[in-house]
Amino acid sequence: MRLWSLLNQRRKSEMKTFQKKKAVLGFVGLLIHENAHQCFLSKENPQCAVDYSSVENAAITLMKMVENAVASSFIKQSVIDVLSWCCSISSELSQHNAGRSTLMNLPRGAESILDMFKMVGSVAQLIKLIDATINVLLAKCPDECMTVLFDASRNGSHFNWIWLHIAITFPGSIVDHLFTVGAAQFRAYVDDFKVKERTQVSAAVLAGIHEDYNMKLSSLSDVFNFLTRRSNTELEKVVSRMIKDSLDSSAKDGVFENLDFVFFFKLVTCSVETLRCLIRQNADAATPSNFFRGIRQLMSVDQRLVLSSMPYMEFAKQMVRALDVQSLSVVFSCIMEMALDPLIFSQFEHQDPGVCRAIREKIVLVVDEIVNLIVRAAHSKQNLSIVDYPPAAEFASGKRLQFVIDAAISSPPWAGSVIRYLHAVSIIYGEAKAAEIICRFIVGCVEAQSLSALCAFLTTIVPYYPNVMRTAYESLTNIMKVVDTEKDVAKSSILRVLNNIRVLLEWEQTAEDSLQLKYFRLYPDATFGELYTNLLYEVLNTAEDCIAANEMQMAMDLVLAVSRLIEVTAPYTAQFKEGSPNRSVKMQIRHAYKLMLQLAALQRIALSMVCREHDIAISVFEEYRTTIFVFVYQQLNPLLRGYNNLFLLSFLTSCVQDAKALFGDSDDLVAWKYESEERASKLAEIEEAQEESFLKAIEAMPLGRRPNQLAHSGIIGKGARHLQKVDPPSVRWLVVIVQELVAVS
Repeated sequence: MRLWSLLNQRRKSEMKTFQKKKAVLGFVGLLIHENAHQCFLSKENPQCAVDYSSVENAAITLMKMVENAVASSFIKQSVIDVLSWCCSISSELSQHNAGRSTLMNLPRGAESILDMFKMVGSVAQLIKLIDATINVLLAKCPDECMTVLFDASRNGSHFNWIWLHIAITFPGSIVDHLFTVGAAQFRAYVDDFKVKERTQVSAAVLAGIHEDYNMKLSSLSDVFNFLTRRSNTELEKVVSRMIKDSLDSSAKDGVFENLDFVFFFKLVTCSVETLRCLIRQNADAATPSNFFRGIRQLMSVDQRLVLSSMPYMEFAKQMVRALDVQSLSVVFSCIMEMALDPLIFSQFEHQDPGVCRAIREKIVLVVDEIVNLIVRAAHSKQNLSIVDYPPAAEFASGKRLQFVIDAAISSPPWAGSVIRYLHAVSIIYGEAKAAEIICRFIVGCVEAQSLSALCAFLTTIVPYYPNVMRTAYESLTNIMKVVDTEKDVAKSSILRVLNNIRVLLEWEQTAEDSLQLKYFRLYPDATFGELYTNLLYEVLNTAEDCIAANEMQMAMDLVLAVSRLIEVTAPYTAQFKEGSPNRSVKMQIRHAYKLMLQLAALQRIALSMVCREHDIAISVFEEYRTTIFVFVYQQLNPLLRGYNNLFLLSFLTSCVQDAKALFGDSDDLVAWKYESEERASKLAEIEEAQEESFLKAIEAMPLGRRPNQLAHSGIIGKGARHLQKVDPPSVRWLVVIVQELVAVS
């Protein structure tokens, strides 16, 4: 009984002490409020000012006594109570004075409010008391300190000015504890909501929980933004570590223990500035795999706890519109990879196919929103630089450019978004970039129907660059080599390029005059010579490599592709409807000369495959020969008709030079036996002429006569005059020879 009596006395004594302490703090609070009121009143109405120094001095003296007590002896609960009281008074000061003219429309928000309150003597002492209690608690029990501050954040914006002061005073000390406690509080929020929902509490109670935590998290978001603006390196380290650890964690039975990523996403819903900061600080972590992990974690939490006001996709679109260009660039890069790479989620498909499916279905909305922003920026400012707008450059060159083009080719549902992006890139970079994109389409399209994506792109860009096809044709083979190098392919893409150009020309030829396709200027026209000589250069190199590797089918495909391209290149049979594009095979002389030699060389290659006894080689040769002869003799511009003989002579010369390889006979023309007496006599005359020589004439000179005495004597020069009487074999004669050789083979 004696023990219980002592315990009761002790309890009553502590209760009286607590009540006294609470009463003292309450009295000090009244003094602070009165002091602040009188101070602001003197600024607003100087004529009504009174002497309030006694109130101010009393409040300052009492708070110094409390500060000394906190510093001299540590009693955990007492110090926590003092800090909690300080936070309450600070919030009340903001609430009670918010409507004053002195505090309204301040330019810098919480920073200006902090400066105004520091002008009040008692409030300045209150701030010092807050600093003292935080210093003590950070050294002894930092998590409890942060919990008190976090609970005080339920007052929302009215507590922000104190948060601002704390962030300025303790920039390195509070960061780790602050966000660790904040994440733990969010976890408690999730668990509390689940419990309340299972017990079926009233909607009003749930609404109160939501409002309480939303106010706390909103204040924490403001602290985060302020620390970021001050380039707090400790903040960057802590946030990056927390996000990484959260994304690397795994769910147990569909439940994540670590919800730090969702916690930071919740902060983002409070302020778009927080999103910008997080993206800038964690740009390296913005990968498709981390996006997937984050979305999966986000979907594991009830949406009402994270974003109750709107669907996630609508919020995502709003966030995209609010991002700065640097942050938008990071997001766009990652989102496009997630959207266009069909294998991006292959490693996660077995883990959560539902999440993968949801991402694929919804991500198109985000892509469209970003592309719309890029297109709008491209057209809103002339000479827009990628330095000023980096999102446009994310997929504008090299392998990444080919990546989006291949996606437009292989995935028609994505073609619209990709083409609009490529249109914006072309507007920003200029005609040369548009031409490069066209070339990459021509190189990349495997199926003829895939070229419809190219036509869609041309529809958007030709009105801005009417001669873009000319620029594209001038650089086509160079771009083809670049693409082949990027993809590290063993063989050239020349066969695909030939077929795709042929398809485009056929579409132009057969299109109705009312269709835009008719006016894209797909026909090479002024670039005919340069384009075709460049293409044939690649064809000849590839065909020779194929023959050397005994890949005859590939070589024959190349010959046929050239033949069919030349065939569709011909001018229209009926020239033309008025206003329709005209076709004329014209080129510079240097290109005409080179083209004739190349066509002849390819015909010799086709002939060489006939001699190798491949079944369809003769058909390939005949088709090529027929097409090329029609082209050379009938379809060339009249100004170039003289070059048909060059083609024929080049072909026949190469046949004569390679006679042994082509026909299996001697390479000595004199050894050939001809049944025709006319040809035999011609050869005899040549042999007789070759027997006479200048040296033999010198040997026959009489020793007694001088050379000048032999002038006009007929002794010297007889052989030369005799040779002049013999006409060399004509072209017609060589044609007969080759035709007979081909027939024999």
